[in-house]
Parts: sequence; structure tokens; C-alpha cells
Amino acid sequence: MKSNPINQSNNQSINQSNQSVNQSIQSIQSIQSIKSNQIQINQINQIKSINQSNQIKSNQSNQIKSINQSNQSINQSTNQSIKSIKSVNQSINQTNQSINLSIYLCILVPASFKTKQFCETSSLFYVGNIKNQKILRDFLQEGCLQS
Repeated sequence: MKSNPINQSNNQSINQSNQSVNQSIQSIQSIQSIKSNQIQINQINQIKSINQSNQIKSNQSNQIKSINQSNQSINQSTNQSIKSIKSVNQSINQTNQSINLSIYLCILVPASFKTKQFCETSSLFYVGNIKNQKILRDFLQEGCLQS
């Protein structure tokens, strides 16, 4: 059997077509692989972006916790300062009451010996409660009645 030139030509054409189809398939597969890689890269970039966002949120949360702790410390310090100031004010008020009482006794009570003696020592004591004030009032009334 002799090969027919037309058959040979057809065979060559078919072979060339097959090669061309194979090359096209390889190109398509290559393009699909590239697209798949691009999709994976995009997904990885999205995951990175989400991780960065979460890291930023975590940092902000830590900063807020730190600020809250600082505020609590400031509040505690402020409350302690207020207590100290109240204590100092109370002490000043007690001192003022004692000084006022001492001055009052020295000016208004007649100058008997007992009264003078009381005036000299009264500035050393604080009158801080009602019982002491009643005792002092009774003493003054007796001093005024005797003079």
C-alpha cells in the first residue's frame, strides 16, 4: 500500500492540529494555575489583613485596659487625698474649737485663781465631745456664780 499524498498531508494537518490543541490546553491549564495562585494569594492577603486588624484591636484593648487601670489608681489616690484633707480639716476644726474656748474662757470668766489656772491649762486640751463641753459649761457657771 502506498501512501497517498493527500492522506499524508491530512495526517500532517491533523498532527499539527493536535499539537496546536495540546499547546492550547497547556496554555489554558497554565492560565488556570496562575488564576488559582492569584486566588490563593488574595485569600492569604485577606487573612493577613484580618490578622493585622485583630492585632490592632488587641493592642487597642490592651491600651484601654491600661488606661482603666491608671484611672482606678488615680481614683484611689484622689480618694486617699480627700480622706487626708478631711482628717486635716477635722483636726483644724478641733484646734480652732480649743483655741476659741481658751480665748473665751480667758476673756469672759472673772479672774479668780481657779479661773486663771483653768485658762492657763485649757489651751492644752481639745474639747472634742459633748460631755467635755457640758463639764466646761458647768464649771463656767459655777465660776460665774462664785465671783
